Amino acid sequence: MDRTQFKQRIVGAIVLVALGIIFIPMILNQEGEDSPISGSNIPDKPEILQELASQKTPVPPAGPEIDSHKPRLVDEHTPPVKQTDATRPAKKLTTKSPETKSPAQAIPARPAVPAKTKPTTKTRAWVVQVASFSERSKALKLRDRLRKAKYSTFVESVSSSKGTRYRVRVGPVVQRKKANVLKKKIGKEFKIKDALVMSHP
Repeated sequence: MDRTQFKQRIVGAIVLVALGIIFIPMILNQEGEDSPISGSNIPDKPEILQELASQKTPVPPAGPEIDSHKPRLVDEHTPPVKQTDATRPAKKLTTKSPETKSPAQAIPARPAVPAKTKPTTKTRAWVVQVASFSERSKALKLRDRLRKAKYSTFVESVSSSKGTRYRVRVGPVVQRKKANVLKKKIGKEFKIKDALVMSHP
């Protein structure tokens, strides 16, 4: 290859590079303008989404408040409300089943007539409040003394503005008359004058 041919090839290569530098950006710009995706083609945000974003999440309602002044049981032994006596449980009544009759002696049953029911009233029980203490240890000590004497005893705590009080109670019994007898018996045995008969619960 002579020198003239070498020079012609170099000049041709330079011309091709120059043409590429000029025309390639023009072609790329045209493709970018014809592209179907552009900032103006993007749809606007729906109005429903904007309204949902502006709404505030509802706050759940607060739960019921706990009454701190309500009496609470301190010890683990809760006496039954329907107990008839504080010192001994009520006797169970046993009923004998009626004798079965033969088919010849059977009497046809009459249709049952619904009896008139009276409105039921809530059964009230009574307890003897032996004492009330500001110290829990004193209340439990008196409770143990009463239990050793075979009395059904429990302790309740009540919160007030003056602090927590621990009430030592004996019972419950169904009749107030029995509660009064129980109060006199405990007062005489333990030399307590300030015992009270109160409804329970």
